[in-house]
Amino acid sequence: MTRAGFLLLSALVLGAAHPAAAEQTYYRQQTVSAEGLGPLRLGMTLAEASESLRQDLQKTAKQYVLDQCHYYVLGDSTNMGDIQVLAIGGIVRRVDVYADNILTDKGVGVTSNALDVEKAYDTKAVRRFSHYGVVQIWVSYPESQSSLVFFTNGSRVLYYVIGNNDAVGDEANCR
Repeated sequence: MTRAGFLLLSALVLGAAHPAAAEQTYYRQQTVSAEGLGPLRLGMTLAEASESLRQDLQKTAKQYVLDQCHYYVLGDSTNMGDIQVLAIGGIVRRVDVYADNILTDKGVGVTSNALDVEKAYDTKAVRRFSHYGVVQIWVSYPESQSSLVFFTNGSRVLYYVIGNNDAVGDEANCR
């Protein structure tokens, strides 16, 4: 067997032997829409969210709590993780995306040009200026009572969130 053949066979065997590793990155293959991240939907319980992401958030995710907000951090592509799932009272209210390989259903995401975001969402996109020099691009979905908010430095997307209207913006309604 050639060295290349051995390496390929080894990769296939190791990949098959560690399906849990693939399950823990399942969320990276999903797109963000008005309802959430792939099969993860806003309004799900933590158990439903865990099932949709193919991993137990309470066992596998890094966690932190701020008032009533419970954050479940998955991945490590940035110091904020790949994504953060925000739950209040055990219900998913928001998903924050920090990884540049997780895109919206319009094909934009972290590091996208802010003008491309506005073009992708056309008349739905509204710019808002917030403190700290961050420019937010808001896309509202009245039918689902959710908003997609892109946090930019004015030219590039730094991160973005999809969430219930009262759980997005500078401060989540955690009190």
